Amino acid sequence: MRQTTAMKPEATLNQFQRRCARGYKMGRGRACETERETDRSLQPKRWPSAVCGAPHPPTQWTALAGLARHATTRGFTLPELLVTIAILGILLALAAPSLREILATSELRSLSIELTSTLEQARSEAIKRGGRVTVCPSANGTSCLTNVGDWRSGWIVFTDDTRTGTTASLDTGETVLRRFQGASSNIVTTGNLPYISFASDGTSRQLNGGFLAGTLRLCTTVPSIRDDERARLYTLNAMGRITVTKPSVSAACN
Repeated sequence: MRQTTAMKPEATLNQFQRRCARGYKMGRGRACETERETDRSLQPKRWPSAVCGAPHPPTQWTALAGLARHATTRGFTLPELLVTIAILGILLALAAPSLREILATSELRSLSIELTSTLEQARSEAIKRGGRVTVCPSANGTSCLTNVGDWRSGWIVFTDDTRTGTTASLDTGETVLRRFQGASSNIVTTGNLPYISFASDGTSRQLNGGFLAGTLRLCTTVPSIRDDERARLYTLNAMGRITVTKPSVSAACN
């Protein structure tokens, strides 16, 4: 005679949970809930939230499956990368002219500030030292250029105790007070001042002692810049005063 062994409620519950989980995967989850509701032996005091019969197990499984799917999709595909590079190239091409204008305007402004500061220092040093101080264009920082109005390569400020001839020159024993070199090729200079020399009273003088006056122009060669930002005009009067203005391009750079 075959003896039948009664299964414990815990074993019955475990079997039901496994069967019900398979039922949810196959779309028969509602049958599991009906069976649990009719069979009290399958109703524990506290039904676990992560097993079959929880309020919305399919929703939980769907969320977990979505997370797993997103975790495997990382980085960019080759077409996406190529499209991104193409868009960046177009944006850079559109921004290049504006960037060039900004750089050219900034360069002209910086050069103008440097020249203004240099002339103010030269005049101040002449008054303080009680002697002649000269500013002349220079390409190497040790000698003066003789080209009238060509200040774009730079300049030097020096004590000019031994003045000879009509051309400014740095002689032996004279001290260089300041140097500036490295103006860009985008900057051109014109004018009628081969040098600027200050006497001990602060007036501007020629090397032979006569009063010195004239103009000096700084211009940028970038044509797309606004007219009132393309040039700086320096006007030197006989009293040694420098006036800086923004002239029209036709008057300053031609």
